[in-house]
Amino acid sequence: MTRRALTLIALCISAGLGGCSGDAPPGDGRAVANDPTSSVEPASLAAAMRRLPEFSTSRTLLNRAGLMPMLANPASHLTLLVPRDSAFAQWDGAARGAILAQDGALTARQMRALMLPTTIRAEELRTRILAGGGSFTTTSMAGTSLVFSIENGIFLVTAPGGSASMGSAELATANGAIYILDRFPAAPAAGATPVSAAQGN
Repeated sequence: MTRRALTLIALCISAGLGGCSGDAPPGDGRAVANDPTSSVEPASLAAAMRRLPEFSTSRTLLNRAGLMPMLANPASHLTLLVPRDSAFAQWDGAARGAILAQDGALTARQMRALMLPTTIRAEELRTRILAGGGSFTTTSMAGTSLVFSIENGIFLVTAPGGSASMGSAELATANGAIYILDRFPAAPAAGATPVSAAQGN
């Protein structure tokens, strides 16, 4: 018997015989790689949105826009930029009311402007930004431009309606990636004024 074989046997004994198998023993809590039901990733973008408690406004807008079925589709491979509820709190009451009262077609355009038709993980996004000399420009599902950059290790996105910070990593799902925004980079309604601007900040 070779030294390599002896070493492998010793490793198996020390780890327990179950460690020599490619399958996890029943009940040990480990996820099987090819079993989506036991994956730590949410099954879909829609499932992730339902689980996140601080995104009720974005969830409402995505539902009104009729986009949740697309986000639930396992064949969809998308990137979703999602503002927190606190992002909408930066607008005055009239502006927030206008966002929630606007028709579905306008809402769909605004939310599609925060979606990409392909999944871009954080490492790939970082690589594209560096390859572009500090920025990466692409087209949203609404046909508008999105410009990504990095500042102090944090991703930034600039859309026609403004800019937002999007953290340093994505929330991965089985059919896409979610980045969390600190602002809603789209004008909620004509003439609406952010609270910060109204206060002169």
